[in-house]
Amino acid sequence: MDPTVKVVGIRSDNAHIYKSAKLPLFLTFLTDDNKEYSIVYKYGDDLRQDQLVIQIIQLMDRLLRKEKLDLQLTPYKVLATAGSKGMIQYVNAEPLSKILDEYNNDIQAFFRKHNYDANAPYQIAPQVMDTYIKSCGTGPRLRSG
Repeated sequence: MDPTVKVVGIRSDNAHIYKSAKLPLFLTFLTDDNKEYSIVYKYGDDLRQDQLVIQIIQLMDRLLRKEKLDLQLTPYKVLATAGSKGMIQYVNAEPLSKILDEYNNDIQAFFRKHNYDANAPYQIAPQVMDTYIKSCGTGPRLRSG
C-alpha cells in the first residue's frame, strides 16, 4: 500500500476478523524500522471507488496547500487489488462524537488538553486554532458580484 514501508513480518497474535457482512480481516505487519503498519483486508467489496475518492481528496489537499491553506489532512490509503478485494490502511482514531461527549461538547477543552500553550489565546497552540478555524470555514468569505 505504501512503497516507503518495508514489511518484514506479521503479528499473527493481533490478527482478527471483524463481525460484519463481508468479514474483513485486520492484519498488523512489522516493518524494518521496528514499527507496526495495520490494514484491513476486504474480500467481496469493490474498493475502486473508495480509492478514487481518496485520490481526489489528496489532489484537493495539494491544491489547497498551493493556495496557502493547509488543513492538516492525512488521508488513509486504499488499494483496490481487484474488482472485489483490496486493502485499507487502518487508522487508530477516535470519532469526533466520542471526543465531544467526553469533553461536554467543548472542542477547546480537548485542544487545551492535547495542545496546551500558556501564552496563547485560549491557552491553545496557535497552529491548532488556526487549522481548526480554517477547517470550519469561518474565515473571511469572498463576496460575489
